[in-house]
Amino acid sequence: MIEQFELNLECAALLEINNIYMRGGKYNANLDMRIEAPSLIFSGTENDYPAVISAFSYSWSLIRNIGHIGRYTSIAKDVTFGETEHPTDWLSSSSFTYDPGFIWQRFAEQHGTGFQPISLPAEPKRSPIIIGNDVWIGTRVYIRGGVTIGDGAIVGNDAVVTKDIPPYAVVVGNPGRIVKYRFPEPIIERFLRLKWWRFSYTDFGDIDIRNVPEAISSLEDLCSSGCIVPYTPMSLTFRDLKEMGTRPSELAQFLRNARTAATQAR
Repeated sequence: MIEQFELNLECAALLEINNIYMRGGKYNANLDMRIEAPSLIFSGTENDYPAVISAFSYSWSLIRNIGHIGRYTSIAKDVTFGETEHPTDWLSSSSFTYDPGFIWQRFAEQHGTGFQPISLPAEPKRSPIIIGNDVWIGTRVYIRGGVTIGDGAIVGNDAVVTKDIPPYAVVVGNPGRIVKYRFPEPIIERFLRLKWWRFSYTDFGDIDIRNVPEAISSLEDLCSSGCIVPYTPMSLTFRDLKEMGTRPSELAQFLRNARTAATQAR
């Protein structure tokens, strides 16, 4: 269920100090949503799922109909996430057929009606969109409800995505189609086994990220030797923000405790 809360400017500044970037203002979201640091939500939320916005990810677009955003994911502006799909085989495609609210409620009350809207069966909007790790989504992309975008995938500008995208695929066009994969299959398999996004990039040291096979080998060696461990981020829920989003002193103490807990867990 979506609830509204306010984040004032002083509390937004406290979040920024702790590497969570959210503009001050009103937010609409499921209060069980969780955001990890570092991350950025620039255009707000209208999300009714208990999604996790994972560390090292950012979105310049409104977050809605999202079930999960993985780590190191980059979402450009003007992306549309799973708008409601109207019925196409009923008497009308208008939303009066299934939505008793919106602009229809007052009119129906004023005029009296025996008409009862019918709930859409398996409404696509109600299936959340799942976005993996290290995904790059370009501007003006449309993503249908229920779609899963695999780890490492790229979605080009203006693409219309109506089907799941496999890991490391590059998708463009309307309708979206796979034009290539970012790497050869053996490299993709190594990426998916390694799950490098578990780690903080600050632990990569002098690894040459341009030489992918050697970078993977270096990270594998670091893992096997115990020289690198998964990153445990500081995080908070939107319920926390509803309770403390206008109370800077309480939020500051909460963030101090959250930082300490995350550090001790590493």
